[in-house]
Amino acid sequence: MPDQHISEQRLCEILKAIREIRVLAIGDISINIQWRADMRLSALSSDAPHFPLPIVDERVSLGAGGNVAAVMRALEPESVAFIGLVGEDWRGALARRSLDTLNVDTRALYTAAGFSTFACCKPVRRGISDAICEDPRLDFVNVSPPSQEAEESVVAALMGAAGSFDAIIVSDQFANGCITQRIREALSKMGQAGEHVFVDSSENTGQYRHVVVKPNENEAERVLGAHFFSEPAMPSQSAPFAQKPAIPGRRHPSAYLRAADVLARRCAGKAIITLGADGSVFSDGARHEYNIPWRVDGSVSVEGVGDMFIAAYACALAANALNGEAADFASLCSAMAISRTGEAGVVAPDEIIDAYRSYKYVDDLQLSKH
Repeated sequence: MPDQHISEQRLCEILKAIREIRVLAIGDISINIQWRADMRLSALSSDAPHFPLPIVDERVSLGAGGNVAAVMRALEPESVAFIGLVGEDWRGALARRSLDTLNVDTRALYTAAGFSTFACCKPVRRGISDAICEDPRLDFVNVSPPSQEAEESVVAALMGAAGSFDAIIVSDQFANGCITQRIREALSKMGQAGEHVFVDSSENTGQYRHVVVKPNENEAERVLGAHFFSEPAMPSQSAPFAQKPAIPGRRHPSAYLRAADVLARRCAGKAIITLGADGSVFSDGARHEYNIPWRVDGSVSVEGVGDMFIAAYACALAANALNGEAADFASLCSAMAISRTGEAGVVAPDEIIDAYRSYKYVDDLQLSKH
């Protein structure tokens, strides 16, 4: 379905079918924290020559695979489970409590000795005016891979999950995170055995086989190299592609058609590359298609949009949507998330239908110009 959006009837059918699927998220989980400081309340410390940040508001959300699980839970499948690792720290306790609150099955979320739960903490200052200023982000990271014992626990849980889920979504985002090379190989074998495995990886897309990989445009260039994109792009038969003007400083979307083909063949599976406001391209190694984007209103935030796309895409395919339908469904959900500035964002079925109706009229007018 490269040149038109999904029908409202099919959208409702897919949302209904999602209620009957069981989904699994596996991999890295993080905590996103924003601390808002009101500098009008700051006073010079009596202990050191510094003005402290008076925190008046704290906003916490799940990131990485935790956000994937939250997105899937909001789409209302029959069940959502999570396999992963957290540390013996306050961030791990917060991650577990957040997933439990969402009714995500966390029996295979293991607390590992010596492991640090990932977190991204953003101090934000506000003063007399409405202007805000972000301090450098504070990240909690791991300096060494998880222990062999922790890895064994994840592998055993993964093997025990075989055949129990309609879709498995992998969040492979952090160095020294939950997903080790051994676990990548286990996931690849599960894909080869017929499991529906979807991979979102910032650095290791090329390490998977027999799965669906979902890099964004920058991650695709990281895997294939900038030199790959210096070669002429293949001609496109898609009207939106053919007539879409090039954006200064960006590659034309058609440059990624061949990239999707190559990635799909390399992983002996399928590839879908997300292109932000330019939509997405898909390939199974033999055929490719371009999926048009949905309009985005208001302020734009990219936080959590990749999680939104892969979660919605995998759920739609597990609910027997065609690939083009699933990509369009995921694009619609992503457009909604992008419009929520500063939030990772989840969207509920009723919200998706309302957004579809409000976006559709304008998008149809845009498409009629091609």
